[in-house]
Amino acid sequence: MTDVVSFSIARSQAAVTELNGNVEQALEKRNLPPAVSFAVQLVIEELTTNVVKDGTGAPSDSLVGVRLLFETGAVVVEIENQGDRFNPFERPDPNLNQSIEDRQIGGLGIHLSRKMMDEYEYAYRDGTNFIMLRKKFPLDQVE
Repeated sequence: MTDVVSFSIARSQAAVTELNGNVEQALEKRNLPPAVSFAVQLVIEELTTNVVKDGTGAPSDSLVGVRLLFETGAVVVEIENQGDRFNPFERPDPNLNQSIEDRQIGGLGIHLSRKMMDEYEYAYRDGTNFIMLRKKFPLDQVE
């Protein structure tokens, strides 16, 4: 059976900050490996911040939905938001060989999300963006 925790937040940086604390508590309760918890927290913070800062085409009062599904040996992150179509996984990786001064702004959080998670998918239906990411881990790493 899958254990699910759901959150709905306003489109504000303050709501993202509050979400981060709630996600941290949910992960701590499940005694996941620290690397898994870190990856899940980072991905949620990066992607929800992108929605809040850069998302367009959504009603100002629309919410961002975040779900954590705790499966045997994996954590699934689902993020959904109304707005214009934006598939973050279509963005090219930043050129990490360039100096920070020469590198184009943006894209590093999405790059980290792709690298830190084992699976990711995107869909757009009826004016809503759906993102799913999965982080797997061996069961013998659960504390």
